[in-house]
Amino acid sequence: MRINNWTAMLKTAALVTGATFAVSVSVPKTADAAPSTGHPRLWITPADVTRLQGWATSANPMYQNGLMVAASTARAHADASWNWNTGLPNANWHDNGDTSWQGDVTEAYAEMFAFMSLIDPNVNARPQWAMRARILLMWAMNQAAQGVAAGQPFRDPQFPDFNRANIYGEAWGLAVDWIYPSLSTTDKATIRQVFLTWSTAIMKVANRSGGGPYLPGMLNDPRVLGIDPTQPAATQQGHQIQLRWAANNYFLGETRTLSLMAMSFDAADDPAIDPTKPASQVGNSLGSFMNDSMGWWMYQIYAMFENSSVVKQSLGLTQANPSLGIASGGLPVEGSLYGESLGFLGETLLAMHTAGYDNTALYGPQAGFITSPYWDMAIDGIFHTIAPKPYLPSAASGYAYQGQTWPVATYGDTLRTWVEDSTLTVAGTIGIYDILTNNQPRLNKDRWIATNAMLGGAATLYQRASQVWGNSYATDAILYFMLFDPAAATPADPRPTLPTHFVAPATGSILARSDWTPNASWVSFRCGWETINHISGDCGQFQFYRKGQWLTKEWANYANDWMGYTPLYHNILGLQNDTPAIAGSIWDTTVATGGQWNNGGNAGDPSVWLSANDNWAYSQTDATNLYNHQSWFTASQRATDIQAASRSAVWLNPDYMVIYDRAVSGHSGRFKRFNLVLMATPTITGGVATATAGGQTLTVQSLMPANAIVREEHFWKTSPSQEVNQSSYLEGAYDRLVIEDPSGPANIRFLTVLQGTDAGVSAVPATGIHSSAGAPFDGAVVGDYSVMFPATLGQSFNSTSYSVPATTTRHLITGLTPGVAYSVTLTPGNGVTNITLATGTGYIADVGGVIGVGFPPSASPTDGGVVIGQALINPATTTGTTTGGGSTTGSGGSTGSGGSTSSGDTPGVYTKSGSGYTGHGAPTTLIAEGTYYYDMNGQRTYQQHNGSWILIPMGGSMIYTKVGTGYQGAGAPLQLIANGVTYYDTVGKRTYQQQSNGWVLLP
Repeated sequence: MRINNWTAMLKTAALVTGATFAVSVSVPKTADAAPSTGHPRLWITPADVTRLQGWATSANPMYQNGLMVAASTARAHADASWNWNTGLPNANWHDNGDTSWQGDVTEAYAEMFAFMSLIDPNVNARPQWAMRARILLMWAMNQAAQGVAAGQPFRDPQFPDFNRANIYGEAWGLAVDWIYPSLSTTDKATIRQVFLTWSTAIMKVANRSGGGPYLPGMLNDPRVLGIDPTQPAATQQGHQIQLRWAANNYFLGETRTLSLMAMSFDAADDPAIDPTKPASQVGNSLGSFMNDSMGWWMYQIYAMFENSSVVKQSLGLTQANPSLGIASGGLPVEGSLYGESLGFLGETLLAMHTAGYDNTALYGPQAGFITSPYWDMAIDGIFHTIAPKPYLPSAASGYAYQGQTWPVATYGDTLRTWVEDSTLTVAGTIGIYDILTNNQPRLNKDRWIATNAMLGGAATLYQRASQVWGNSYATDAILYFMLFDPAAATPADPRPTLPTHFVAPATGSILARSDWTPNASWVSFRCGWETINHISGDCGQFQFYRKGQWLTKEWANYANDWMGYTPLYHNILGLQNDTPAIAGSIWDTTVATGGQWNNGGNAGDPSVWLSANDNWAYSQTDATNLYNHQSWFTASQRATDIQAASRSAVWLNPDYMVIYDRAVSGHSGRFKRFNLVLMATPTITGGVATATAGGQTLTVQSLMPANAIVREEHFWKTSPSQEVNQSSYLEGAYDRLVIEDPSGPANIRFLTVLQGTDAGVSAVPATGIHSSAGAPFDGAVVGDYSVMFPATLGQSFNSTSYSVPATTTRHLITGLTPGVAYSVTLTPGNGVTNITLATGTGYIADVGGVIGVGFPPSASPTDGGVVIGQALINPATTTGTTTGGGSTTGSGGSTGSGGSTSSGDTPGVYTKSGSGYTGHGAPTTLIAEGTYYYDMNGQRTYQQHNGSWILIPMGGSMIYTKVGTGYQGAGAPLQLIANGVTYYDTVGKRTYQQQSNGWVLLP
């Protein structure tokens, strides 16, 4: 499968009723029918059909060796597996209508046949393709039309929104649109019935951290974005944080499925269900769900993915909201694997364009999001995340069959260390739009990515386009065909024309390289907010690649067991905190390793200051909020001892990195560890460690703290799986270096210098430097560079003075106020240069708060920005409105937040909600055995059992329902049944198996 999808943690949430207040809401105009009335209209218009038929010739290698091979393979298999007279499959057809991956995904085959019915140059063959598509489609539809039934083919309540729909959801709407004239009136009535059922289910899906949809049907309503001035500040903050689930891969996949189904039908075949109400009223017709898509789903997506300043202006928002624009910048927030979800969004926007739903005057600015610069950044971001050169896996690795393999700077839950095949979905859908709008420069980039960046490179281009049925990726073959005009020239390599750095402040990301040659040095910095699934607890992470070899990187993994989210694998600090009374939770590994609280468990968002040009890349991150866990009304469940946790990291092009960490805890005697992933076992001499792999050596010099112990950690003996549950394929990480002061001081600074060299070449000795007067600064001299950092973030500043060797000619001073003027005085004497920095004139700190002296001019402008994260608001001490928080400068910047909601009730007061209760804070008294209680403050669910409250962190249940050979229930299993039994968690959407008297999560 392209994605082994699972939702990490879904919490049961109470239904939220929006308060009534005066608000200006721009509701889309009535649109009973799609603006385009003909067929096809999804991705393809009648005008496109003629063009594509002209491409479908034996002279076009993408058709002859790609699409036609894929279509012929599908036809042969289907012809051998179906009786076209009865419309039924035989035993050769492997699709039981389940909600996850199948051997033969019926809708994907129907999509392929429907496409061929449009573009096959043989006019007599087109009806035969359409016949096959219709029979497969109606076989599934006729079963689904029997009504929702758990575990039944195509009828399971999760069929429209679980894994299968997330991967193949586009197929239903596309197939219907592409063969619409071949469908009978009865066919259309059946399909409409099913699509209405699925659309209603999607509209009600638990998409906000496990809770029901927030204010469904409120179209273009700021309250959907968490902006409601009538609510207390903490309540608003909680809703604004929950908005972030609009960037989750399921949300984007559901938006696509919902939209394409709604756009596929004609108004004449889609009358109002209740004739006394407008057909455009959401839920009163299939087409009405397009209004819901525009005004609710796309409204949230646009608010998240577009630049925050643009969102505020275009939507007329005056109140601050720290989640606006927090997914902007072009890089997927859920990481390298789930970046496929940007393709889901691209598929939706392309269909909106071809169907005529991109009219911003009718539907609001979100309708035109495909025209946003976001997509320029998304395409350029792909180039910047790719390593300078590909490689061929060795025969010993077992992956030699892949051929050319291009590494990426991974992040998030990841299964593979190379460019994902799903990257085609982004490049393909945006590329088709670029064909339609004649955007030739970006189209060249789209085609280069599709040709060269995927596994095997250009040599296997047609193989990738034709061999799609192992996973039923019909869409891949179709996108390849539609993307490549046979008359177009071979795409030119656009990389040398790109800047050498890429900055996305909203996700705290920098990707920078020395040049675009294969032997370039290349670094990445990352500090993202950590609210939704698949984000790895990696604020402050850096990776360093040189001359075709990683020197240090994250240990890429899929954290099924949560271990992979810990500091041990992400080149960040491990800071021991309090031990809260939440044992048995998803954060046990966080507590044990001193990690950042992922999946919404933290006390707020990080702050970042970024600066990058041709000379340096600089990332300053304040992750204090991420290292703490707040529980306002239950002190025993808090972990709030970390008073400061920040990192300033500099890459000096091409071979030096200087890392400065600040950590303060309320108690001494607690570990504070600098973790560094290595690609080989290090040799350690005092404070210096070296590791050599692939002809490259990384030298690590520890300059602070004075009492540092540098040691190696190599836990696994025979396989990385002994340490990490799911190490990513072809992950080369091998060891870990740990630096710490064993005395465990409450206040500590780490100063670490890394240098990359060719094997056998000695590194340049680095020395620490410290201010002699004025504000305290620390730093390092290495080669002819000096780099200085403020000892404490936010410290008062008038001036600082320090000295460096006279041979030092390039000086970098960080941690300053962006845009503020400073004077820098260099006075030589006695073999040193005395430097004084003061407020004044002469130098302006750049967008990240950096001044460089003695550096050559950068060929491209400095890029960067500042994002100030917001801490959680205490619901017990705040009432009334909130103005949000944080300030933003730079490109793509946005503010951040984290938080919880509050019902405004007094702790201990219970409010009946459905089959359970809700309240303000954790339960303080018992109610009745088996009762569920949702804590609106802590956003947790409890169940009363045997006279006590049991925390259910993943929506767990003690009720098991027999299903086939296994069991299912609402939440993770809390009791054992029998060895070998499988259990499906209908809330967390995960499967477990009881092994050796314990539950094991199955990926």
